[in-house]
Amino acid sequence: MQITDPKQSPLPQCSLLFSKGFFVILSLLFLFSFSCFGNLSFGQEVQQDVPIEKQTQEELNLEKDQSNLLQITERIVTVRKDLDALKKKTSTPEIANRMEELEKELVNLNQSFETAATKLQEEELPQKEEIKFDWSRELQEITKPLLLAIREISDKPRKVDTLKARKESLAKQISRYENAKKHLEALAAKNSIENKEIKKNYVTRLNKLSEKYNSESLKFKLEETQRSLDQIQATEKSFFEFLADSFGDFFKVRGKNLLVAFFFFFGFWWGLDKTYSLISSKTKILKKLNPQVRKLVNAASNVFIMTISVFAGLVSLYMQDDWLLLSIIIMTLFAVAWSSRQVIPAFLKELRLILDLGTVREGERLIWKGVPFLVKDIGIYTTLVNTRLSGGTIKMPTGELMGKNSRPAVKTEPWFPTKTGDWVILSDETFGEIMTQTIEQVVLKHKGSLKYYPTTEFLTLHPINLSTGYVLVIHFGLDYGIQSRICDDIPLMFEEGLKKHLAHHFEKDSPELLGIRVYFDNAGASSLNLLIIVEVDGKGAGDYYSFQRDVNSTLVKICNENELVIPFNQLTVSLSDDVKSLASTSLQNQGIINLPSEQSGN
Repeated sequence: MQITDPKQSPLPQCSLLFSKGFFVILSLLFLFSFSCFGNLSFGQEVQQDVPIEKQTQEELNLEKDQSNLLQITERIVTVRKDLDALKKKTSTPEIANRMEELEKELVNLNQSFETAATKLQEEELPQKEEIKFDWSRELQEITKPLLLAIREISDKPRKVDTLKARKESLAKQISRYENAKKHLEALAAKNSIENKEIKKNYVTRLNKLSEKYNSESLKFKLEETQRSLDQIQATEKSFFEFLADSFGDFFKVRGKNLLVAFFFFFGFWWGLDKTYSLISSKTKILKKLNPQVRKLVNAASNVFIMTISVFAGLVSLYMQDDWLLLSIIIMTLFAVAWSSRQVIPAFLKELRLILDLGTVREGERLIWKGVPFLVKDIGIYTTLVNTRLSGGTIKMPTGELMGKNSRPAVKTEPWFPTKTGDWVILSDETFGEIMTQTIEQVVLKHKGSLKYYPTTEFLTLHPINLSTGYVLVIHFGLDYGIQSRICDDIPLMFEEGLKKHLAHHFEKDSPELLGIRVYFDNAGASSLNLLIIVEVDGKGAGDYYSFQRDVNSTLVKICNENELVIPFNQLTVSLSDDVKSLASTSLQNQGIINLPSEQSGN
């Protein structure tokens, strides 16, 4: 065998080394494989032994748990039977207490059964959720769309304010950082520390602080902030442009939704109102009802129609998913209802009047500010009517009638003592013609001039309406010389004489004088008195004083024609005895009279 020098032939040496290395690698791989297969078989043997023990222990635990659960179940059944038996008995305090105890025990048993069956702790069991109504949360949910809309509108101004505040803050911070860095550089420039280790530590700490208070990054942030602010302000619009754009955006979407909601509201209101009107006009059901009941039905129908119409409008917004408008309308309705809580008592009283169930009712007579009126209609507004007055219709809120009273009207009673064109005499002796009478004032033509009275004051003057007809009553005295004829002849003479002299007033197609009667009235102190009654038609109301003068003149003419004496009033003076004695003595002394001699004993 020939041995070569390794230096001369290196390749065979490398092959040898490679073959040895390959053998070593194969050996190691074999040992590793053997160890793996050996461990695997050993592990299988262990795993075959462990499940047998675990299975036995699990079976024991299951049997134990099952036994516990069966005991709990038996107790549950017993408790339920006891509860059912107690429920059938007459209730007493002892039975009630016992039932409460059993119910608590039943709850605990059910819970124990659940924990034992599920192997969960009591706190791990699912708890019943208590539903609590949170007003604040519900209010937040309702107002959320509105707040989001407000936030969206104010988003740009808020961004501008935020950027401005940030810019100011960064500028102040840069100034502080630059001052701090100058101070750090001044400290680092000093070289008075001899200890090298301390100096190194000192310089290192100053360098770190110098890096920390470097203002370059803040300047970069300031530039970014300024750039963002410039961009926003470049697109910023004027207030009117912003307002116009906001309204435009609103009406593009919200306006359409709002228009649909109004369409639904008015559509339902019109349709239901027309339907109710058609039912009430075509059928006689409502007409047969009592007026008060009819009023109540009308009011209930109006409330129902309004409620359905509002609900239809809200449903239309809900179907369009417009939660903003829905929230605004709901909040508005809630605000109106909340603010109306103070006026609800007064509203209920007013509602009674509207339903014709109050102290003022339709078709009755009401005194309003001293003047009588007919209550024609009661609704949201009340209509009062007086046909005797010019412009005699008043329309007022029904609430103003609270505290008033009406009464059934009498068919024959007048609604005002006069009408335009009537002649009246007032208690202040004013005589004139009614030119105008309204709710506020009455105007009389008196002696060619106009005289004004407030209507209430006019009524307090107790006007006598001559235009409805009147009677002249005259007392006329005659001398006692005709005493034997005063009861029969004289009254007849005067009656015929008056009719003869005043015949032109009787002979007209529409006579002004309706009749004349003369009676003996009484015997006065100096005359026998006649009573003359002259009935005058209302057409002669304007000649009231003229007729009086004519009648008086005629009476004097009759006396002249029949040579009758009209006496004058005589004055009778009664004197005391002392005055009589003094007067007699004075007259005797003057020789004017001679008194007869006194009788003895006087």
